[in-house]
Amino acid sequence: MISADTQNVMPPATPETEERGGCSVQRIVGPPPRKVHTLKIWPQYLDPIGRLEKTFEVRKSDRDFRVGDILHLREWFPDRDEWGARNITCFVTYIMHGPVFGIEDGYCVMGIAMPRNHRNHSWPNERRDHGER
Repeated sequence: MISADTQNVMPPATPETEERGGCSVQRIVGPPPRKVHTLKIWPQYLDPIGRLEKTFEVRKSDRDFRVGDILHLREWFPDRDEWGARNITCFVTYIMHGPVFGIEDGYCVMGIAMPRNHRNHSWPNERRDHGER
């Protein structure tokens, strides 16, 4: 489930001021999210994102990934074939599709940014498997 906090994931919007009938009206102008992609991610790749050490995601280009998209990354344990309890929501800031610079055809590398309210010290150092430490 994606939190109601999705607005904190969006790229910064730009305030725009306009004069109407002698009054200043300010509105926020910014790109709306294009699409939300819910993706499985193994714990060893989720943890560095949570600690702000990994700012990219490598994926098969089997979806129409674009700058401005939201990635909802859900912890997945492939050896047990089950979901974990943790997830991260981030947005795509840059995308490079293969085949170029060693990226295979059919794959892409996406630059990702965290929500403004994400703090790396709040990310657990040890993962929790269904509530256990």
